[in-house]
Amino acid sequence: MKQLFTCIILLLCLKSIGQEVTVVKDTTADKKSGIVLSNGKVIWEGDQIKCGRGSLPNGDFKYIHTSSASWVAVMSGPSAVTPISRQYNGLNLDVKKVDKMGNKKRGFKYILKVGGGNIVNYMCEIEDAINTGEVKI
Repeated sequence: MKQLFTCIILLLCLKSIGQEVTVVKDTTADKKSGIVLSNGKVIWEGDQIKCGRGSLPNGDFKYIHTSSASWVAVMSGPSAVTPISRQYNGLNLDVKKVDKMGNKKRGFKYILKVGGGNIVNYMCEIEDAINTGEVKI
């Protein structure tokens, strides 16, 4: 029994060493979640991100859009994802939540749930948005 317990602890330690941690938890009383970006900066829930310029040909944002499960997408039709317009250039968005999408087999992608001052929440594919200049850190 003792050997089994030791083996389980060892396997858990080895598994945690091999993984790259990208989501962190705040140790203060408010227990916010954050995401560590590839450049080493951390974005916490409650922070603001600044919009750059949209990367679509018409100037809209490709990587900041409505969720496919939002009421806007449901009313627009199946799998309708609406990008935010170019009117958000240079404005700040509030980070409401850090979500992880995907699975172990295909990999995970981290998405920020952001608010733009209206009733609709938007999803921001943060790494892609930073790489294309849609979000400035």
